[in-house]
Amino acid sequence: MDLPDTFRALHGLAGLTEIQDVSLDVAALRYIFSDDTDVTVTREFANKSYFDLWLPAAHAIAPATIVSHLTEIQAIEQIVLMAKLAMDKPAV
Repeated sequence: MDLPDTFRALHGLAGLTEIQDVSLDVAALRYIFSDDTDVTVTREFANKSYFDLWLPAAHAIAPATIVSHLTEIQAIEQIVLMAKLAMDKPAV
């Protein structure tokens, strides 16, 4: 099951550098932000009406952080918030 078009429509969002299709068994999009943080959105495994956000592990041996059971609006709000935070970070 594909992700709704609203997730792809974020491509012009300030602070968002790139959106990549992720080749998995499930539909997934990876968002890369201007501060080099990223998040991947997928449909929830148990209930396809909800979405999971996967944030990469801080270290190679640590597990990824998962924010699960989000509605479409909640998932998009989190992506928009991450873009805003990326824009607000001072340049190094």
